Amino acid sequence: MQNLSQDNTAAKKPSLPTKDGKQPNDQSNVPKPRNGGDQGTQTRPNDSQVFKDQPASQTRQVDPQVLKERGNEEFRNGNYLAAVEIYTKAIGIQKAKMKEHVHHSRDLAILYANRSECFLKTFVLDKAMNDAMESVSYDGHWFKAHMKVGKVLGAKQNHEGALQAYTNALNELASEKSPEKSQREILASYCFHYMNLDNRKSTNTWALVTYDFITNGNWNLASFSYIQFRDDEAPCIKVERVNLRPICELQYVKNRAWCIDLLRYFLICGSDYNTMTTYTGDRYFHATIRLCIASESFGLLEYVLPNIVVPKGDQNLQDDKGNTALHTITRDQAVDLRIRLRFIIMLIEAEVNPLTKNNEGKYAVVYLPRNEERAIEILANVMRQQEDVERIIKQTKMQQQREARKQSQSKPNASATPQGRQPQPNKRQEDDAWKQSYMPKQPSRPTYDKCRKCDEVLEECRTKIKTRTGYAYFDMAKVIRENNHNKERHQKIVDEMLSMITDSIAKTLNP
Repeated sequence: MQNLSQDNTAAKKPSLPTKDGKQPNDQSNVPKPRNGGDQGTQTRPNDSQVFKDQPASQTRQVDPQVLKERGNEEFRNGNYLAAVEIYTKAIGIQKAKMKEHVHHSRDLAILYANRSECFLKTFVLDKAMNDAMESVSYDGHWFKAHMKVGKVLGAKQNHEGALQAYTNALNELASEKSPEKSQREILASYCFHYMNLDNRKSTNTWALVTYDFITNGNWNLASFSYIQFRDDEAPCIKVERVNLRPICELQYVKNRAWCIDLLRYFLICGSDYNTMTTYTGDRYFHATIRLCIASESFGLLEYVLPNIVVPKGDQNLQDDKGNTALHTITRDQAVDLRIRLRFIIMLIEAEVNPLTKNNEGKYAVVYLPRNEERAIEILANVMRQQEDVERIIKQTKMQQQREARKQSQSKPNASATPQGRQPQPNKRQEDDAWKQSYMPKQPSRPTYDKCRKCDEVLEECRTKIKTRTGYAYFDMAKVIRENNHNKERHQKIVDEMLSMITDSIAKTLNP
């Protein structure tokens, strides 16, 4: 209660006895109402007793602060009903004094909180609750007003509401220069009510509490609540959609790797992954890379790649500067080479295209330091394979265009042929056919089938193209470039390979 600790150390935080009759410590327990009282019979004093040093005609002109001090004195003496009357008069005078500015006042908040404590001591919990809420309404940034709400809710056995009230108190505590004792008291009360919850779905509760602390900038308190979230034995996956942007502060994530687990939990719970950004113009895929680099943890990327990026087809997602995820990892010069190599392998296995250029017209491999030879070699090999694939795709499209032109040319032009007149047969072709019918046939000689290896590659690629598409393209490209084989036989194999590639590309573009 405000100002009581300054006047009398023996009445620091009035609290109710516990069930065993002992007076509890403010920092470890939230008081509960008990049956019976040990404060003696409360008698309602008359006005002469309350204001014995002041005539009744001058009561209205008394300073509310003077009345508050007298109310505090009555409270310390155990005269709770007398204190209620004095606080009530002080509230009326303070409201009349402030007139139109009465909607916000720390003084009124203190008076209501003090009167709420008096009602709490006399077990008039409904009035205590009303005054506690009034205290918050007059000054919602005063942490003690929220503490009073939590204290009354705890006395009413509403532990879940008390948890929320103490959470609000902690959030407001960070903006005031308050002693560490207040913080310890709130945390102790928080733990007390949490342990008394009937249904302890704590994972979800502690996760949201941690998120509330983060959004208010209380990262130290967030670390405390995350420990409770982490140590839960029965995780609760509940749909909770929160904005992930406040958790993505790189300067804090660097020293708090647990933020990665919290992000992953909220993604599993259904939060929008597009809110996971580290700066304006960033994308969720790039933010994932930066967060993993800052925390030196791969857990978030291991979840995002198979569950979001690949199903959405966002492997080559670009940010506002045209950078892909590969550009993000190669441009960061502070990354350890072993960590960078693992990132690159994970992205290549997810089929991120290394041939994508950013707005500067540069590939991702260009930004790699020269001493990281292994990473450069991997990206160079994949880029060569990708170029072969793109060349095959280009040849396939050209082949389709040629076939389409041939078909259009082979169709007879009805406008060019006069009606009723048939085209004349080719005389030379008829003579060649007549000569061949009379010429003796030459005995056939067994020849070596040069395309037997091509057949084997074709059969292997029928199954390989379903699982390892890039390697299948690479093998078929070697066969297509071969020029020394039997033309007819080899052409049939090439045509079939081109058909397989066309079908595979069609499925990729239209899944």
